Amino acid sequence: MDTRTLCQFSIFFIIFLDSVTEAAWTLTGSSEFAVAGESFTLTCNPQDSNAVAVKWKRLDIDTTDTGTSRATIEATGCKIGSGSDTQYQYTCEPGPVYKLTIAANVMTNSHNNKVWRCESLFGGGGEEYTLMVAGINITIRGSSQYVVSERPFTFTCVFNPGGAQSKQLLQNGKTFEAVQLSNDGLGVCYNVTSAATICDPSRCSCSQKGDISTAKWTISSIDAEYSWKCKEFNDLSPALNLKVAVPVSSVTLYQVTGAQIDVIAGQNISLTSVTGQSRPRSYIQWYIGTDNYTINSSSTVTNGQDELTSVTSILTFTVTRKQANLAVNCKAYNIDPNKTVELVNKPKLNVQYRLQPKAEIKDVGDSLSVTDGSSVTLHCEVEGGSPLAVIIWSCFCGKVTNASQAGISRSIITFTASSTLNGKICICSATHPASVIQMTRYK
Repeated sequence: MDTRTLCQFSIFFIIFLDSVTEAAWTLTGSSEFAVAGESFTLTCNPQDSNAVAVKWKRLDIDTTDTGTSRATIEATGCKIGSGSDTQYQYTCEPGPVYKLTIAANVMTNSHNNKVWRCESLFGGGGEEYTLMVAGINITIRGSSQYVVSERPFTFTCVFNPGGAQSKQLLQNGKTFEAVQLSNDGLGVCYNVTSAATICDPSRCSCSQKGDISTAKWTISSIDAEYSWKCKEFNDLSPALNLKVAVPVSSVTLYQVTGAQIDVIAGQNISLTSVTGQSRPRSYIQWYIGTDNYTINSSSTVTNGQDELTSVTSILTFTVTRKQANLAVNCKAYNIDPNKTVELVNKPKLNVQYRLQPKAEIKDVGDSLSVTDGSSVTLHCEVEGGSPLAVIIWSCFCGKVTNASQAGISRSIITFTASSTLNGKICICSATHPASVIQMTRYK
């Protein structure tokens, strides 16, 4: 308790509150490759019951978060968003699982090597799939858009027409490995790079279906950028120029530097976070305490050089008293949703809320009768509010004692009565960032 003298000035006494695995998505095709003139279905499985809505994108057309999408779909009732591309068919299944079907009359060679992406409508995870259309002499695709050091990567090549001849995978124009299907009808795949040995299924494979043959190679790790092609005789596939993925390494809150963020209950606020550059693009998730608030955010992508991007995410929400002292956190990932970076400093919400609608001078009515020369003591208090209110007396020179305690602001003034104070007004005011309450009393 501190005691001070008040005479023609106000006393301020302010008390502030102390600042205080996500599953991998899968995107698969209805067969190893599409055939011109036949329908083909992509199945998107978020493996997360919270993925209540997705958007389908074809990356050669839909390149940014703010650009158009082939479709937006909500799982509940399988609602198709307005503006969705009607040349495709969209369905939903419990899980939820989302499907996109390219009808037979739409499937042409123009879909070859187009990359499709299914991702959360609210900035969560997603997955990509490169569609290959048979009917083109040789096509090649990788298991992902980028290679990740020390992670297996699979090349798939389709040859049409294809036979029992050697199928080669070229790295920067030189044979990396070659496979060949046996011509004895037993369907054995041999690695014929140096000597004929049966392919280890974890390393290479090949197969034949009608006039179409397929070869696959899995490489345990690729840590540099190469150009890859598939070859049969003198026929070559288009080049697949792969870049090495760059993990997102940082995420920061924009224009927030302290250990707390001062906010008022009931107020709508926006927070902005920015990632460092990465390849491919990263995704930001928002948390207040342990609750995921990502659904209340929106993101934009800024393109840099060499396919590097940074992401800006804005979270907008209404502050509640329950959020007091909860930490704000952002997590970002771009390669593996289970490997994230997060804020180094996680500021806490210093939630200020209004006082109770009553400031009261205790133990007196609207007027006070005292004897000239006697000592007068007045008590003023107000309940609630965060931080606690500051009580200010505007009446007579006297001694002020601040006696606040948990949940209550309380102030006491003591002065000597005199005839010169007769009829004077004494005001007790409770001031607060979210509200001001004034109680007037008379002597």
